[in-house]
Amino acid sequence: MTDSRELFDTHRVRDHDEHWDALAARIATAATRQGTLGRLADSRFVWVAASALLAAGLALLVLPDASRSSGAGRAEWTQLIAPADDIGRAIAAPDGPPPVGVLVLSDRRGQAP
Repeated sequence: MTDSRELFDTHRVRDHDEHWDALAARIATAATRQGTLGRLADSRFVWVAASALLAAGLALLVLPDASRSSGAGRAEWTQLIAPADDIGRAIAAPDGPPPVGVLVLSDRRGQAP
């Protein structure tokens, strides 16, 4: 069994001013050294490319899109994703939900009475 003094013995820990000064100098050198990311951030090309991408994104948001304004594309998608059963089609219909009686009185096959 070990003595509790041996568990908390700190004689091997280097607690000298020279050690801590050298560690601080190594950290400061590594922090001030520019890496690849720092060089890219300073590059004029990267700033021009980022500005061009930002302008293109804003133009896409602001300018009207022909596919969004046409109702033909929406009708095709609605037809493609419409449910196969009668009740599902009635719920997905653009004119509004079906009456409650149709939903309650329908049988399990999805057919209204």
